[in-house]
Amino acid sequence: MRVFLFLLLCVIVILVPRYSVLAGNKNSSGKALLLNAFGTSHPQARVAIECSYETARKTFPGIEVRLAFSSREIRRILTQKYHERIDSPIMALTRLADDGYREVAVQPLHVLPGIEFHELVHTVAGFRSMRDNHDQPVFSHLTIGKPLLTSEKDFRLVAQSLRKDIAAYAGNKESALVLMGHGSHHASNAAYSMLNAILQDEYGKNVCVGTIGKYPTISDLMPTLKQAGTRKITLMPFMLVAGDHARNDMAGDGEDSWKSILVQHGFEVHSVIKGLGENEGIISIYIEHARHAFNAMGQKECTWK
Repeated sequence: MRVFLFLLLCVIVILVPRYSVLAGNKNSSGKALLLNAFGTSHPQARVAIECSYETARKTFPGIEVRLAFSSREIRRILTQKYHERIDSPIMALTRLADDGYREVAVQPLHVLPGIEFHELVHTVAGFRSMRDNHDQPVFSHLTIGKPLLTSEKDFRLVAQSLRKDIAAYAGNKESALVLMGHGSHHASNAAYSMLNAILQDEYGKNVCVGTIGKYPTISDLMPTLKQAGTRKITLMPFMLVAGDHARNDMAGDGEDSWKSILVQHGFEVHSVIKGLGENEGIISIYIEHARHAFNAMGQKECTWK
């Protein structure tokens, strides 16, 4: 198996052309940070990812920072429509190995430790097992950071990071802020209910978190909104970027959008199109998780199974 993985690495490096990637200047520290996002094909939504990337570069000035998109479909659209090539996690790690970086931390920009995160964990585990032609590990240290909502501390920090938005859009009894999360088939989807409970304990019932097609849906939130006497609702995505879901499923004019459903129930609806990556407090949580990933080097480096 190790021989196969090593040969695969060699083939990728030799055969795949060197497309442009978001990368800083090469450094001599031998350390690198790989930020991994699902990705977006909306140029306006890209600012959330770029904010995270630039903050990481400023926080870790002596470390190479690169970016990968896990969505094959997003990468295809970017290539065909904008002639832009963004690496997959596998290709990004391959390039880092080929460029001689030996100590690498991978920081997911995921909200939950769900399906995509665990796929990334398996990718990292595969690269950790790779050895070169001298039977040495391709990376001397390869760690992975935690997603946004992992520990109770994370949930409370997220609640604090949303304080300004809640004050602006849910500052009185007639107003409410409703956050749209993506939702997941993974058991980690329960994180949305936990966040909902923490936000309501902290700020009251006029702050809610729902998901697209998973529990809690917008229909599940409706009784709480009506019982609270809410008249005006502000919708805001609880996702890294404000892409297709935010612009169509949340704020679109289609009959199935959250905006349309709420209007049909008599609410006055306003939408805020910005991603979590545009919130400094949220970015700081990801950065702290990346810092912990670097600090874990030399310890048990991949505890997610």
